[in-house]
Amino acid sequence: MPGRSTFSDSTVFKHVALSLIEHGDLKLDRLSSDSGVSMGSLYHRYGSREGLMGRAWLTAVEAFHEIFLEAIDKADLKSGVEAALATPRFCRANPSLAAILACCRQAEFIEPGASPDLAGPITEANRRPAEALRAFAERVDRRLLACRLALLDWPLAVVRPYLPRRRVPDSADEYVVRGYWAALSDSPPKS
Repeated sequence: MPGRSTFSDSTVFKHVALSLIEHGDLKLDRLSSDSGVSMGSLYHRYGSREGLMGRAWLTAVEAFHEIFLEAIDKADLKSGVEAALATPRFCRANPSLAAILACCRQAEFIEPGASPDLAGPITEANRRPAEALRAFAERVDRRLLACRLALLDWPLAVVRPYLPRRRVPDSADEYVVRGYWAALSDSPPKS
């Protein structure tokens, strides 16, 4: 019977994020040294450097989408601000996973022709939020681009300067809210 793993994915993914941000690349020997996880263990769990990068990105995006999708599911214009706030809240609760999403795009983590065990989950990870964003745009009668800016792009721009070394401050939420309303209306509705 194989032994139990002595390291967690979250430990490895934290070091993946730090390596990408600090060095602009991911070298497994440096990751092994920084994380304390042997090269053999990394290859055993992830199969390859590409497998590790793909799994790190997929884990991060699925964790974010869980929070985002819950907030946007039945949101109207007023409650949609909660979906915009999903980004800074996710960053505060999951700083390592947030750093992976903030530092790189999917294409930098997952090469074309990804292994079959990643291809299906990647497709699903991208499909669900795209559908939810389109449905929100229809519900609130706004352009899809405006909704994307309000709910995803602006909140990411607000949190990116803090990651990965600093906690996203609570004060960032105010700027996310302002950007949401700027993109979707002339002024917020009165309470």
